[in-house]
Amino acid sequence: MWSCSNEDEWERFLIPFKKGQTKGNVILVTTRIPQLAQMVKTTGQYIDLKGLDPENFTKLFFAWVFGDEQPQNHHSGLLDIGNQIKEKLKGSPLAAKTVGRLLRSYIDLGHWTRVLESKEWEFQNGENDIMPALKLSFDYLPFQLQQCFIYCGCFLKITNLVKKS
Repeated sequence: MWSCSNEDEWERFLIPFKKGQTKGNVILVTTRIPQLAQMVKTTGQYIDLKGLDPENFTKLFFAWVFGDEQPQNHHSGLLDIGNQIKEKLKGSPLAAKTVGRLLRSYIDLGHWTRVLESKEWEFQNGENDIMPALKLSFDYLPFQLQQCFIYCGCFLKITNLVKKS
């Protein structure tokens, strides 16, 4: 879940599940927002999944960047920049995949430096925030794909408006 403004909204979401049966329905909620997890939990606990440990995260990130190939000797400058970018990804496998594929598109020092020095990182708040990494992947899409992405994003907003009326 990316957002749920209050407990009433959550309760409205649950109504169809409560009407038909009293037992047998299970909803597994995943979120990066601890306050949201606390609000929607129905049992006495929730499981706080941390990001990958640094060693495995590094392997995953560079696997997305270089694929099955090992970095070449002339990639040492890239690896230094890649390690700095990796620190901004908060151990998130989704961020590793997204930014790793972005870096893979141009195995070039200039491209990687632009990603590292992007203003998007300044908007990162909180230890679990990976939105700047996801926004970067959008920023580097070709223009026509950005337009398509924006167009498709409109439907969710329209759907939400219809549900609220």
